[in-house]
Amino acid sequence: MRNSFEGRSVLQVDDIAACREGMLARLRIPSPGSLSAVEAVEAALDVAPPSATVTVDAGSHMFAATWFWRSELPQRFLISNGLATMGYAVPAAVAAALARPGEPVLAFTGDGGFLLHCAELETAVRLGAKIVVIALNDASLSLIRIKQEDKRYRRAAVDFSRTGLADVGRALGTAGTTVDDADGVREAVRAALSASGPSVIEVLLSGDEYGALQQAIRGGG
Repeated sequence: MRNSFEGRSVLQVDDIAACREGMLARLRIPSPGSLSAVEAVEAALDVAPPSATVTVDAGSHMFAATWFWRSELPQRFLISNGLATMGYAVPAAVAAALARPGEPVLAFTGDGGFLLHCAELETAVRLGAKIVVIALNDASLSLIRIKQEDKRYRRAAVDFSRTGLADVGRALGTAGTTVDDADGVREAVRAALSASGPSVIEVLLSGDEYGALQQAIRGGG
């Protein structure tokens, strides 16, 4: 995009929008045979209201969320940046819902972060904190897996059984559904936003695109 602005002393809004869209197009990396994390985030964004607060957990999915979610109001995008605290999203979403009663709150988390602090779903149910947890389930600690691959280490202690995250949510008193495509994400988020209590939307994906996504963000792809 740099050459298209050559000789321009002032960039216009349309120039910036075109540059941004070019960057995002480069990051829409497909995951053959599976929904990608970017597709899941954009599907949720399609149906979420502008007032929604979003909390984002640590993990590979956070790159999709931070680049593709659009917050239109201040203090509506909450992330443990820098410290990258795994397990942050669910309890942060509970807090956000209690701080802004009646306003929509969505949490993006991976399977590992979800399993660390999913017990806080009982807190959400008990206190009436209506949250929508979007749990991206690839049965792996993908961020650590990618770091192992980058250093040419053997793949160790990053994969686990695919746990039924929606089932865990239901066991703790929330609504729960499992989806594996973009239309399913949109439908599930719509239903969760109109529900009376908290919900867990388990999104099944492979996570195969995560490494390429991180490489592209860092300018290496």
